[in-house]
Amino acid sequence: MDLRSSKSDEEKKLKRQKNSEKVRKWREKQKLDTERNEELKKKDRERKKQARLRQRQDAKSSNTKLEKLKKQKREEMKRYRQRKMEQKSKKQETKEKLENIKTSDRLQKHLAVKRTQAWRMRVKLANPQNTNLEQ
Repeated sequence: MDLRSSKSDEEKKLKRQKNSEKVRKWREKQKLDTERNEELKKKDRERKKQARLRQRQDAKSSNTKLEKLKKQKREEMKRYRQRKMEQKSKKQETKEKLENIKTSDRLQKHLAVKRTQAWRMRVKLANPQNTNLEQ
């Protein structure tokens, strides 16, 4: 049973190494092809602009298309604002969690210090003769 698990662990480790090597090579290739990627992005932006322009021009010819386009834009903006609000709330939650962790850590340290101080005081009160020697 142990042999199987060790073999499977080794296989998993080899697969992970191969995969990480592939990912590393792909990332390097992406870094080298940045110019090509930028060109593609630029083309996509231009296509989108042209499509929006065509939609607007078509919408000018009829009121129904114009209303539809406006409604579509409103919905898009609504989704955009909703996403932003969700991101903001998530960010706030993470800040609060981190703050709680920090405050709880501080509280734990503070309580630990108080415990040691109380323990030292008990020791001093129990042995008043030893305190003179320590000082």
